[in-house]
Amino acid sequence: MEKFTLRMMSQLQLTLSLALVLLLAPMGSLRLSADNATNSPDGNTATATASGNAYIHGYTGFTFPLNVGPFKRVQVTPFNANASDVGIDYNNDPLTAHVSVNIYPAKGPLQAHYQQCRDQVAQVHPDAKLVEEKPVTLNKAGATYNGYSALFTFQGKFAADTEQQLLTKLIVFQYGDYFVTYRVSYTGDNRAANEKLIDDFIQNLDWPPPTPATPLATPSTTPLATPPAPSTTP
Repeated sequence: MEKFTLRMMSQLQLTLSLALVLLLAPMGSLRLSADNATNSPDGNTATATASGNAYIHGYTGFTFPLNVGPFKRVQVTPFNANASDVGIDYNNDPLTAHVSVNIYPAKGPLQAHYQQCRDQVAQVHPDAKLVEEKPVTLNKAGATYNGYSALFTFQGKFAADTEQQLLTKLIVFQYGDYFVTYRVSYTGDNRAANEKLIDDFIQNLDWPPPTPATPLATPSTTPLATPPAPSTTP
């Protein structure tokens, strides 16, 4: 539990404060274990592909290009020695939204893990208010994935010196034996436009095909019931 708490707090703090940090200091180079690795333009170690430098999570096949729409990859953070647990961060320009995608080995049921992640937000930001919580679905590579989403609002600094309304959203899915979480933070100004940018990012970031070990299932319709594993569509 202690390891989980430290990793969760590190990921949340990166998501909620990286935008400001990026303006104050350059990112240091991160060394990751990867075959045919090369230094990518953002200063991180990434796997070279024919289409340019992209970071590939070797355990799942998730690929993170330098750019996803208006978002640019700004950091790759390993949370363990073999980089099975990683966080990949993106910012748009001009900076109004930050997206962190985290992939790590699944331990325990998805719903219980989501609730742990949700509760960690309150620990990192005690003033955060939960304004929305719901089950969600995502269609990727011919499969439907069911997960959970929570939206919080709080006052804070986001690439600026003044306090303002910020929103942070947590979305948790499971891909085979790995959890996939999106942690996004954005300003309350032009909220609708920022949320459209974030929705487009999630849709435009490709997932690999479902793993062979993934059992068939149908989407859950019960609010906050444990979502089944992804199902392959005919």
